[in-house]
Amino acid sequence: MKDTGSRMLHGKTRAKSAKFAKERPTMNIETSGKNVLDTAFAIHTAFGSGLLEKAYRVILAAELRRLGHVVEEEKTCGFSFNGAQYENMFRVDLLVDDAVIVELKSVCRNERVFAKQCLTYMRLLDKRLGFVINFGMPSLRDGIVRLVNNLEKEDVPDVADFARGEKASEQGENFAYLANFARGKGTSE
Repeated sequence: MKDTGSRMLHGKTRAKSAKFAKERPTMNIETSGKNVLDTAFAIHTAFGSGLLEKAYRVILAAELRRLGHVVEEEKTCGFSFNGAQYENMFRVDLLVDDAVIVELKSVCRNERVFAKQCLTYMRLLDKRLGFVINFGMPSLRDGIVRLVNNLEKEDVPDVADFARGEKASEQGENFAYLANFARGKGTSE
């Protein structure tokens, strides 16, 4: 449980995340965030903007797991305030590596409330990085909002980390896999 003054926060699957975190090396928060965005772009390129939010959530979660991330879908969370417990008050669409909150939308326009909702979840769960990804936009670039909540300097990678070429080939493989998946083949060739 996390105590932040008058708010005590908890999540139903926190112990499960801790178990998986011990079994694999931890990823940098920015690496996790970059993989979320790279995968979201590949999905949007492969499928376009016509699917329901649930379809994007299931596909994004599966692809992130395939890349080695721990992903919790529709994580129910609660909190307490002034001594009163509020169980199952909200659901986070995706929690990646117990560090990055991803709120998904599939609507034709962005609303400010989407970012406010994600930022509130980030504060309540004490997470540093979050994204609102609206797959309903014709250009996914217009549907992404990156949010930070007291991001620490050590969480931000050195510029040299992104200057290496190995990440581009990983994204290319990921895109090829998704493009073939959309065509019904399921695997990259």
